[in-house]
Amino acid sequence: MARRPRLKVTDFISRRLLPKDLEEMKLMHDQWFPIRYPEQFFILATSLHSRLQSEVLIDPRTDTIAALVVWRQGSVVQCDPEDSDILPPGEERTNADVIYVLTIGVSVEYRRCGLASRLIRHLLSHAATDPSGRCRCVYLHVLTSNDSAIRFYESHGFNQHKLLKDYYEIADAKRDAFTYTFLVMPRPAPDMKDFCIRSYRDVCWNTSCSVM
Repeated sequence: MARRPRLKVTDFISRRLLPKDLEEMKLMHDQWFPIRYPEQFFILATSLHSRLQSEVLIDPRTDTIAALVVWRQGSVVQCDPEDSDILPPGEERTNADVIYVLTIGVSVEYRRCGLASRLIRHLLSHAATDPSGRCRCVYLHVLTSNDSAIRFYESHGFNQHKLLKDYYEIADAKRDAFTYTFLVMPRPAPDMKDFCIRSYRDVCWNTSCSVM
């Protein structure tokens, strides 16, 4: 049987997780990760009315999920105790949001073709351009033994924040994790003088008046 031509990264269709993806998502997580996720996680991730957000990349030839990322955005003050210090000392916390990456993965047959990079770059762009302007950090946890994942995150600007002893329990054994963070620079306030000049010019342009 002839091998299908390789798709470009941009050929994959982006959308969010849907209720119909529940069983496919569960199967993928069983294949991808040594950690067992509770049923409620999959229900929330595929729900249309959940705080969890997601992006999936679909192979247009088969309509199957090639890669996905699931995250949660919320106030930093609602972080678990082990993550309460992810913002730098002195950083305003009251109005700061953070994004926690719960899972990111790529099916075996689609690995090493840039899909995970597309997902993480899009998520970081989402954090940087968040309309509320509140997002200050994207963070995640990774097994200390997962060298390939650590290299991937570091190549996209994440920095090791701290070691979490015995964070995971896998096959009845405790495993350590690292917290990795990507700090989002606050957007500067607009220059009011420049804003007023541009607004004035826009008004004049739209009303066909002239500036002396």
